[in-house]
Amino acid sequence: MMRNVFLGAIALLVMMGSGVSLAQSGSGTPAVPERYRPGEKVFKASCSGCHPDGGNSIQHNRPILHSAQLSDFDTFNRFIRAPKEPDGSRGLMPPFPQSRISDQQSKELYDYIVHVLEKHPGAGKSEQ
Repeated sequence: MMRNVFLGAIALLVMMGSGVSLAQSGSGTPAVPERYRPGEKVFKASCSGCHPDGGNSIQHNRPILHSAQLSDFDTFNRFIRAPKEPDGSRGLMPPFPQSRISDQQSKELYDYIVHVLEKHPGAGKSEQ
């Protein structure tokens, strides 16, 4: 028993020394930094149903992660307002006018996708 406590304490010290927090270790995915939580909230409310973890449950070959629509915020914002297929036709994704997602929320969403989901797919997953 004492050996297990000792090994647990050593493991905790190693984790702390490597910069891994207890919040990160529980699910194997990093915790979402506070500044990106508003965007995470918008993502969970408006996007995660069709785009779990940044993928695409309807068109599997067209995930949102690393897509051309994420090249910059203006491109992203125009796309969510009036989604179009690459050929210019109306796609399956519904439009998100400012009455549904404000420009501020759109920016928060963009930042969450680019700075959290693209770098750490599944971040915040255990909180869903």
